[in-house]
Amino acid sequence: MTLSNRINIMSKKQKLELTWIGKDKRPRLEPRILLEDKALSYRATEKDRRGSEEDLRSEDLRGSEADLRGFQNLVGLNHHDNLLIHGDNLLALKALEQRYAGKVKCVFIDPPYNTGSAFTHYDDGVEHSLWLSLMRDRLEAIVPRLKKVIDGEDQGGISKAVNWQGGGFRYFRLAPSLLKKDSWGNWIINKAYNAEMLSETMCKHMGYIYAPSQEIFWQHGYATENSYIYVTTGTLGHDQLKLISSEIGTGRSLLICCKGFMANTDEFSNLTLKKIPQAVLHKCEWDHDDYSFAINVLPDEQDAEGDENE
Repeated sequence: MTLSNRINIMSKKQKLELTWIGKDKRPRLEPRILLEDKALSYRATEKDRRGSEEDLRSEDLRGSEADLRGFQNLVGLNHHDNLLIHGDNLLALKALEQRYAGKVKCVFIDPPYNTGSAFTHYDDGVEHSLWLSLMRDRLEAIVPRLKKVIDGEDQGGISKAVNWQGGGFRYFRLAPSLLKKDSWGNWIINKAYNAEMLSETMCKHMGYIYAPSQEIFWQHGYATENSYIYVTTGTLGHDQLKLISSEIGTGRSLLICCKGFMANTDEFSNLTLKKIPQAVLHKCEWDHDDYSFAINVLPDEQDAEGDENE
């Protein structure tokens, strides 16, 4: 047998593959926007932040501006970078994807998932309502400590070792689903959405960065320096589109997501028009808020009794 024949035979051998029920079924996640609850957001006082900067300058680094900026990023003086998100964890990750994809260097997540396993230090198979109570009590205890760490009152953990002070966090909730079904079973824009929420959400769905202009009404976001998006719930006519097209001019393009339009779009080479919600209907699963595992790891009482009688 020649070497080439041996290689061909080996290449045709089936490789081992890990498989399980439902492996090929992947959720089509809706990219939600984040809504800040400013009543629950928290940041250090100006005094705390000034103290942190002074501490840095007093160290061996002596604080060049570059060092100071690096320290600010490390301790979270720019509290806009520190996020607490309330919602389904899979949807929360999807919400962060556009901004943070490829930038995350480390992830730590290890809560007890109540899988039914028995570990040395805790029981991971407790009755579900008890598990919920345990998780609630611990989560409620986290935020007060976070605030004390931010204020410099709690020096536990690594706070003292790295002289961690200042900073803060912003508290977000996942927005509701963009689309809901009406009484006739048709998908419509969720009434909870205002114009700003709709614009930001459509930017996510269409691959644009949400950056509304304060001067130009049709600039809600951009994909490149010459490609923009405009979102409206109105129906646009020929004269409106002609005016917008003339403002855009040559060398730039605009995607318009609107409820409807009454015009021959071929007349405007720099405009692309899409109707909402039709433009996004098939992009993802709508009105799905819970992607938690539906696994019954604990035996039913009736099944347990049957096993004992055997």
